[in-house]
Amino acid sequence: MLIENIGSVTLVNGIVRIETQEVLAGGEVAKSGEMHIPANIIGTILEAMLAATKDIETKFKEQLEDLEKKEEKSGKSKKN
Repeated sequence: MLIENIGSVTLVNGIVRIETQEVLAGGEVAKSGEMHIPANIIGTILEAMLAATKDIETKFKEQLEDLEKKEEKSGKSKKN
């Protein structure tokens, strides 16, 4: 399931329903799916997603720094 946006969010019978959306080739927004999360654990789920996002961001920054260092070394060796 591709999630490019969030549509409606409802709470019914103790379940949080989150409509997920995607952008189609023609630019229209369409429903791509729906997440169902028990309301009593929504905080735990959101905290886990936030932690995972921060971890991905850290890894991305590390990879970017490594790439920049390699490019600097490559540029220096070409000048010599």
